[in-house]
Amino acid sequence: MSNDFRREIAVYNANLIELLAYAGCYVVIRGEEIVGPFVAIEQAWATGRARYGSSPFLVQRVGAEASAARVG
Repeated sequence: MSNDFRREIAVYNANLIELLAYAGCYVVIRGEEIVGPFVAIEQAWATGRARYGSSPFLVQRVGAEASAARVG
């Protein structure tokens, strides 16, 4: 995997207090940009693909351990 998502995970962690208002929802993170929240992971994936195409982006469930997901 060419992108290890350290930056995106750091952005998630830096914004976690605010994001916890959406616990259980999903957000899309690429670089410093956070998009969402989305109730369904399918919505998050579709939005990420529409915005970023085949470039990698992180889909993260708010309140869950950070885990990387890649598209492209």
